[in-house]
Amino acid sequence: VGDVFSDEAFRARVGGGYDILAANIVADVIKALAPMARSFLKPSGLFLCSGIIDDRAQEVADRLRENGWEILETHQSEGWFSYLCR
Repeated sequence: VGDVFSDEAFRARVGGGYDILAANIVADVIKALAPMARSFLKPSGLFLCSGIIDDRAQEVADRLRENGWEILETHQSEGWFSYLCR
């Protein structure tokens, strides 16, 4: 348990080199993760983010792209979105 945004020691313990990072959480947290998510992944790693309410989906997609993420897949169901990014 920890806070990757404010706790550098925790980020160091979590480390990197993962194949996939999954974040099923609110839009604001995904937007905040966008610039740092890559540091947890292998170069070819995937960032799967979901739990995005439909009226926030476009702003999350824009933030992901602004931070260099390519959205490979978009899924939508019952007003919720997910993005698979590389």
